[in-house]
Amino acid sequence: MISLAAENLVFNGDFNMISGKKPMYWTDNPYSEFIPEGGPENKPYVRLKQAPMKKYENKFRQHNLTMVPGSRYRLSAWVR
Repeated sequence: MISLAAENLVFNGDFNMISGKKPMYWTDNPYSEFIPEGGPENKPYVRLKQAPMKKYENKFRQHNLTMVPGSRYRLSAWVR
C-alpha cells in the first residue's frame, strides 16, 4: 500500500474490490497474475512472473497517481 501520512493515494490498494477476474483500478500485462486468496492472512495478491525476454516489462500498476516532487512516500509490500 502506498500512503502519505494517513492518506492512501492508491485506490483499492488491498485488492478487495474485484471486477471480473482483476482488482478494480489496476492494470497488468501477461506476466502478472492476480490471485484472489492465499497471500498473508489469506488476502488477495499479485504474482509477477519472469518475462521471456528482457525487453518486456513486468508490471501491475495504477494510473493517474498524483505525486509531489520532493515529497516522501511510504511503500509497503509483502515479497517472497
